[in-house]
Amino acid sequence: GTVSDSTWVWNGSTWTDYSPAQIEEPPGRYLASMAFDPALHQLILFGGRNGAGHQLDDTWAWNGASWYNIGGRPGSTTPSSRDGATLAYDGQGHLLLFGGEGTASAVPANPTASPTQSTAAGVATLGERSGTAQTNATAAPLIALGDTWQWSSGGWSQINVPGPTARTNAAASYDQAHGAVVVFGGASGPSGAPGTVQLADTWTWNGSAWSQTPPTSGPAARSFAVMADDPIAGGVVLAGGSSGGAPLGDTWTWNGSGWSQLSTNGTAAMRTAASGAYDTATGELVVFGGTRPDGGLLNTTVVLAAGAPLPLGSAPSPGTTVTLPGSQTTSTTTSVPSTTPGATAPGPQRSRALSPGGNRQAPTRSNSVPVLRPGQLVTLTGSGFSPNVELTLTFHSTPALVGKTLTDAHGAFVATVSVPLKASNGTHHFDASGLTASGPADLVVATVRIVAAASSSSPSLAETVALVLVALGLPLGTWLLLGYRGRIRERIS
Repeated sequence: GTVSDSTWVWNGSTWTDYSPAQIEEPPGRYLASMAFDPALHQLILFGGRNGAGHQLDDTWAWNGASWYNIGGRPGSTTPSSRDGATLAYDGQGHLLLFGGEGTASAVPANPTASPTQSTAAGVATLGERSGTAQTNATAAPLIALGDTWQWSSGGWSQINVPGPTARTNAAASYDQAHGAVVVFGGASGPSGAPGTVQLADTWTWNGSAWSQTPPTSGPAARSFAVMADDPIAGGVVLAGGSSGGAPLGDTWTWNGSGWSQLSTNGTAAMRTAASGAYDTATGELVVFGGTRPDGGLLNTTVVLAAGAPLPLGSAPSPGTTVTLPGSQTTSTTTSVPSTTPGATAPGPQRSRALSPGGNRQAPTRSNSVPVLRPGQLVTLTGSGFSPNVELTLTFHSTPALVGKTLTDAHGAFVATVSVPLKASNGTHHFDASGLTASGPADLVVATVRIVAAASSSSPSLAETVALVLVALGLPLGTWLLLGYRGRIRERIS
C-alpha cells in the first residue's frame, strides 16, 4: 500500500540503493513509463500514478548518477497525465509513447483514432509542467488512450496517425534486428471497467506509421508483461504478464513477423507487473519483482542468460547505500586558470575541441584547480558540442542539477552556475552533457576544489575567545610568578 520513491541500480550481480539524501529524484509513483534515450544517453521517465492515486504528466531523466526534472521545450505540448503507457526507443533518435490510462477530458483530439478510442473535442495544450497531478476524482471517468507521442531533443510532440486501438499496460520494445518498435497486447480499458478485455494483437512502428501483424498463433492475450530486446535470446522477448486472472510464466520471442515460444530452464516464477530490461554489459535480460499468483509481491531477481533464467540474490531492501563516483577525467582535458576564489572555472573541453599544439593539461594536483566555496558563482565554458543544442549541467560528487544552457552556432557555451550549498570540502567536478558535433551524446568535465566557509583564514568566535584569554593570562601569570619568587627571597633572607 506504500508507493516507493527509491532508485536502485543493477551492476550485473547485485542491487544498490541510490539514497534520496544523495540524489534528486522523482516523487514516488507506480505504472510510470521509462526507456533509454541514446540521443541524450539518459533514461527518460514519464507520468505514472502517485500515492494519492493522481496521475502525473512530468518527465524526468536519469543521467547515471541522479535524476532531474527535464520538463520539455518551452511552449511545447506534453502528453496528458496518464499511467500504464508504453515507451520505447524507435531506432531513429526518438522515443515513442503510446496509449495508457487517462481521462477523456485531457486527451488531445485525434481524428485518425480507432473507433474504439474515446476522444475529446479540441486540443489540450499542456505546455511545460512539473509533476502536474490529474485529480481523477473530479475529472472525467478513466479510459484507455490511443494517442501516439514522440520524445525528441528534450521535447514532446504528438503524431496524428492511424494506430493501434486504445489500450493500457501493453508491452513494448525496440526491435533492433528489424528496426521497428513492437507493441503487444494490453487491456482495452481501465482495470475492472465494464467491457474491458485483454488483447493479443501485435503492432509495429517503422518510424512514421503503425502496422498490424496478421493474427497467427502466439502469446495469449495479456497485460503487464515484460518485453525487451535480447539479441542473445534471438530478438525481442516477451515474458509473464496477466491474462486478467492469474499471472503467466511463459516466454516468447519475436522474429519480425511472428512469435515463437521459448523453452527455458530453471524456475522463473510466474509474475505480472514486473520490471525488466536488457543489460548490455552482461548480455542478460534482467527481470525484477512483480506480483505472484496469490497476490503477494515478489522481491526476487531473475535473468535470462543464454536461454536459462537464473535466480539471483541481493534483492532491493531498505538500508543499502552507494557512494557515487567522483571526478571523471578519462578522455578529458582541462585548462587551468587562476585559483583565486571567484575566478572563472576551467571550461570543460574534450581534446577534439582543442587546436593542434593547444593547451592539453589534464587535472592533476588539487592545488592546480580553482578553489571555490559553497554558494559561490562560477562561470563554465566549453566547446565540441553540436550547434544550438541543450546541455545539462550537473555538480558531483554530491550529484545536483545546477542548470541548463544552449550551445551557440559553433557548439560552444558559457553558463554561470552556483556551487551547491551542501558541497563538502574536497575535489569535485562540474559536468556538461549533451549531443556532440560527431552525433552521439557525450560528457565533459571541469574539476574544482571546494573549501567550506568554516575553513577560511578569518578566526572563528571560539578562536577569538581563546586568543583573548591567552593575551590576558600571560601578563597576569607573569605578575603572579614574580610576586611568588619575591616572597621566597624575603623568607630566605
